[in-house]
Amino acid sequence: MTKLFDARSSVRIRDLSNEFQVSTRTIKYDLENVRSWFKDQSVLLHSQTNKGLWVGFNDNI
Repeated sequence: MTKLFDARSSVRIRDLSNEFQVSTRTIKYDLENVRSWFKDQSVLLHSQTNKGLWVGFNDNI
């Protein structure tokens, strides 16, 4: 989660996989839990194919 918050731009799943030396599937599985936790904290985890992941905040809550 820290990696996503600290990033100044989008972060690709492949890059996280390489950095943490785990499979991309492991990253995707873990992101399901991260997304759920973020939602509880009113934080949005955005994603876009070929761009990556980035964090946003829900101002409506």
